[in-house]
Amino acid sequence: MRRAGQGNTNYRREQNWVNTLLINTDGTLQGSFGGWAAVIRDPNGEVVATTHGKSKYKSIALIELNALEQRLLLSVRHNTTRLKAQTDSTNVVSFMRQGSSKPQ
Repeated sequence: MRRAGQGNTNYRREQNWVNTLLINTDGTLQGSFGGWAAVIRDPNGEVVATTHGKSKYKSIALIELNALEQRLLLSVRHNTTRLKAQTDSTNVVSFMRQGSSKPQ
């Protein structure tokens, strides 16, 4: 397991990252337990901040959106104004697209 501040050697650096941080999140639902985690990285892949928690929701779509909410709150606490977000959740991507329906 990587510790905070330890670089990610597999991290792909992009050219247009000046003053931009990358935020990754993930949510999980196992039985009746839901949880989420978020990490903020700088352009070099160094961990800036992490957070995690339990979710009150029982739908993976809502847990993933809860993770999105928490990562945005984390970025505000770290005075981040330029973000690139990554997710493996098609639920979050489709919800964020214009004209999407409310998740169940």
